[in-house]
Order: sequence, then structure tokens, then C-alpha cells
Amino acid sequence: MPRALQTRPASLLKSRPSPLKSSAPAETEQPGCEARLFLFVHDSAALLFRSAVQPAEVQIGQVHLGEVFENRRRVQFLRLIALLAVIALGLALRRFGYAADLPFIVVKYGGSALWGAMVYLLVALFVARSRPAAIAVTALFIAISVELFRLYHTPWLDAFRLTTAGALLLGRVFSLWNMLAYAIGIATACAFDPAHRAALSPRR
Repeated sequence: MPRALQTRPASLLKSRPSPLKSSAPAETEQPGCEARLFLFVHDSAALLFRSAVQPAEVQIGQVHLGEVFENRRRVQFLRLIALLAVIALGLALRRFGYAADLPFIVVKYGGSALWGAMVYLLVALFVARSRPAAIAVTALFIAISVELFRLYHTPWLDAFRLTTAGALLLGRVFSLWNMLAYAIGIATACAFDPAHRAALSPRR
């Protein structure tokens, strides 16, 4: 056998491409629209389930749902305590104000300011997710509407206004000064709303 056929150059053996290795880059399969939609629905359902079962462990961005729920419950509890304190203070002022020789303006319009603060806190308990400014506007609208309702008279309504409950809830005599007292009470309650402190409290 000729020597040329017995031995092959090493350069030819190295240059032959291997059947197991391809020089072309491997193509990665991209998931289709249906696969991406399935993954999105699956991840969303898992997030909702975790937020319902263990909300403290769920995090969206930099916010933990557990902290949000805890802050909201604390704010509502403080609002309830403030509401009970305002009601007790208002009843005590109307009951013992004159006996304690307090001035008429303090007893009369101080009670109206406390009534406005009570309306604010009541609205805040029902619409917990609203901003304090929106709650204040709603409370002021309700207070002014109740004051204007005093201009409407019927025998049964006037008889109810003569009772203690009617005097506390609806009042008896229309007065523009009452509206000013309502606005002062609502503004004070809004300024000291626990929601402000919860919103400004630093996150850990």
C-alpha cells in the first residue's frame, strides 16, 4: 500500500467537523402566547392565595401586604377610640357645661365642633380607604346638610327635635355659626387623624 494512503496529515484530522458539535448557535425555544398567559394566570393565582392565607409573607415591590393590613386595622381602632372619646366629651359638655360655669360659647359651639368631629370619625370608619381630605369634605357636606335640614319643619319632626336624642342628632335651631363650628371640628379631626401618622411612619 502506498505510504500516502497509509498515513493522513494531522491537519486534515483536526479540521474535520465533529458530527456531535455544531458551529451554529443553539436556538432556544421561546414560550408561545398560550404558555405565557398560563404562567401569568398561575403566578397571579398563587399571589392571591398567599395574600389570603399568609398576607405578611406577600411582598409587592417594596410593600408587604401584611404591614398594609396591620396599619389599616390599627388606624381604624384608633379612630374608633377617638370617636368614643369625642361622644363622651360632647355629652359631658352638654350635660355639665353650664353647671361648671363654662361660658355659653364654649358649651354651645364647643359641642357643635365635637359633633363635627364625630361626623368625620364616623365617615372615616365607613370609608377607611379614602384619604383624610376626601373624608373631611364628605363630613362637612353631611354636617351642612343636617344644619340646613333644620329649616324644614313638620309636627312630628319638631316633636322629635324636642327630645334629647333629636337635639343631639338633628339640633333644634338653624345657625350659621354652627356651620363654622362644624368646619373647625372636622378640620381638627382631620389634622389629628391617625391615618396621617400611619402614612408618614418609616418602613422597617
